[in-house]
Amino acid sequence: MIIATELTISDAEFYKLFKSIIPKGIYYETSKKRWRVRLYKSGRVVSLAYFKHYTEARQAHIAAKEHQRLSARGKTENLTLKTNTTSDLINTLGLL
Repeated sequence: MIIATELTISDAEFYKLFKSIIPKGIYYETSKKRWRVRLYKSGRVVSLAYFKHYTEARQAHIAAKEHQRLSARGKTENLTLKTNTTSDLINTLGLL
């Protein structure tokens, strides 16, 4: 797992260097200068949110994947989401 701390390189350079080990679903949008989190469900792309920092995007991606995994098993009542970064993420997770 990659954790971005205080880097001396830009996010775009960070993405280029570590693209091969960044999980599928986390992308850096150079035009917006934000990290984008997307999930794939039934062949469709569900765009969750944009984040300023990689660590926030990674945490949201982990929470979304866990929610997706548990919802496939019907165990969403056991999941507690701790993503207060954006209400759009929570609204979108409700659609999964």
